[in-house]
Amino acid sequence: MLLLRRPVWGFLALTVSSVVVAYSQGRSNPQLPTEAIVIERALLPRSVHADREILLWMIAPTKHDRGEFSESNPYTCPERTLGSYYRGPTRVSLIDARNGKIINTITLRHSWGDEDSFDIPYRILVSDLYAVPGKPPGTEGKPMILMLRDITGQGLPLAASFYEAEACMGLMTTTIGYSVNRDRLIQYQTELNSKTQEIVEGRGIVDVGKAAVETTSWIDYLFSEKPAEPGHWSYKIDYRGRGGPLDSYDIRYDASKEEFVGTLDQQLAPGLVQVSCSVDMISLTDFLKHIQKVATVADKEIEWLHGLIAENPRSHSGSAALVPTFKGRIETLDISFQLSTTGTIEIDFVAATGFAAALRDELGTSCNVN
Repeated sequence: MLLLRRPVWGFLALTVSSVVVAYSQGRSNPQLPTEAIVIERALLPRSVHADREILLWMIAPTKHDRGEFSESNPYTCPERTLGSYYRGPTRVSLIDARNGKIINTITLRHSWGDEDSFDIPYRILVSDLYAVPGKPPGTEGKPMILMLRDITGQGLPLAASFYEAEACMGLMTTTIGYSVNRDRLIQYQTELNSKTQEIVEGRGIVDVGKAAVETTSWIDYLFSEKPAEPGHWSYKIDYRGRGGPLDSYDIRYDASKEEFVGTLDQQLAPGLVQVSCSVDMISLTDFLKHIQKVATVADKEIEWLHGLIAENPRSHSGSAALVPTFKGRIETLDISFQLSTTGTIEIDFVAATGFAAALRDELGTSCNVN
């Protein structure tokens, strides 16, 4: 069995401030493509700029209606960020309100790939993610997607956040906002320095494998969490009950870079061990077949994993999981990987102690194992 991995729902109150006007659906700006549908717009505070507005629009979206929420039709976990939604190419543009000129446009894509598509809810259950004005808890309504808020800690409500939940654990978040310095929209990036830790008997918590640095526009839970102070987040997400790590984040906004920077410490649950390898693309196929010498894994699953790793963009981390059989027992093998700019692939395997030890011995014959 193979699984895509993506790192219990939690809501919080957020202070928001914006002036938002929803367009009727239609092509209301002559600079937009013929099939464009305007979803919503938000005027920036006049104290920041008197003639700037943010436009959320889609190209020929398809409509996906889940039916009305009820006791007999409850929301699944992913539907908490979807509800009933439009799907299609999604854009967020900065407009000069005086003449309708488009200053710049951000393409909004799903957190898990490069497909030119995103999902925008048009009716959703009340929560503290997408605001649903005028509706009480436990009911659905039209969300206000461009509910601008201060995300940088500088006191200016200039940004809107977007969310994707693929399961009951894990909430990918991203934010698009107005840069006063550039007079443009930006999709905020986060530079994340991450390391993995194990609990070792007699030694306590120790670092394992190699530290990694990734710059990403989507990050787990960040923009749904309450800041420890303006522009600073410190929070933990516990995946240990599901075979994952305890993720500890500490992230701050860097005004000089106009991006977020921080750390992620991933502490493995007791009984789990990480095995790390460095391989090149030419050796990848033979390297992955070594897994089959330790546990029962179908050829098609190895081929799938190879394709997933090979197609992963450079300098971006990816993750997956296999469910092989080791010594008659079904095990979970979590796999994360990143292709460097030099072509080297860094691969981390996380498994139960016995399985990990056997994997380490076997993989050590074909890679620089840590």
